[in-house]
Amino acid sequence: MRPQYPSRIVDELHDLIASAARERHCVFVAGLPASGKSAVVRRIGRAAADAGRVVHLLQWDVARLPFDTPANLARYPELGGVTHAAIRLAVGRWARGAVLRWDRAHPGPRHILVGETPLIGERLMELARPRDDGLEPLLAGERTLFVVPVPSAAVRRAIEAARAGDMSAARDAKSAPPDLVRAHWSEIEAVAVALGLPRASGSAGYDPGLYAATYQRLLRHRHVVVAPVTDVARTDAALAGVHEIVPSADEVAATMREIERMPSAEVARSAAQWYAE
Repeated sequence: MRPQYPSRIVDELHDLIASAARERHCVFVAGLPASGKSAVVRRIGRAAADAGRVVHLLQWDVARLPFDTPANLARYPELGGVTHAAIRLAVGRWARGAVLRWDRAHPGPRHILVGETPLIGERLMELARPRDDGLEPLLAGERTLFVVPVPSAAVRRAIEAARAGDMSAARDAKSAPPDLVRAHWSEIEAVAVALGLPRASGSAGYDPGLYAATYQRLLRHRHVVVAPVTDVARTDAALAGVHEIVPSADEVAATMREIERMPSAEVARSAAQWYAE
């Protein structure tokens, strides 16, 4: 089970969630760890189920797990709790194909796909990139929405505190710990500089305005809405009865063969420059 982080979404987001849960075919919630993504995913999924829709779920930390085979980890080990670049690339490539297969299998309005997509460090960033393939019309069209929860500084501190105190309850025992959460923010600051985005305020540390602007730039080829998170409260229980999209062993093997054909320098470069097209 994932830890129950505190996060209460403002009224405007409540209306957004309700409309997205009724009308969109795909809703992807993008952002860093400790940004309230999980709470928004649960609310969208619950609202869609209440509206009579069948909810399918795609999450980075769940989809990645089948790639963590002993053979893959021996060749591509984690370093400091960070998934190897080759596996991050592989999960993204698999996810793009998986979403296309899902759409073809469930084209009707009764089904909705809700995704949790960190994007940072090539974690499902493949869904944000424009590609000349059969999935692009869906990802770039109005049937798909990317939601970016942006917590205030106070809410982010509360989420980080809950994460630090609740790590033992993490769903896969590998949710990003507080030090990695801070490292992710430092990476976003570096990406903002590389993209030429100015800091919204003169203060150091987490900057909600800079965070929102960076994710909007990353998602410039998608329909995206920024959702301020300005208050804290205990979240609802985890979703039940959803259909999770996870890779099969054959899909893992096939995708890893694709990655293994890439030169190691290209793998490292692609992961390091994940924010570039």
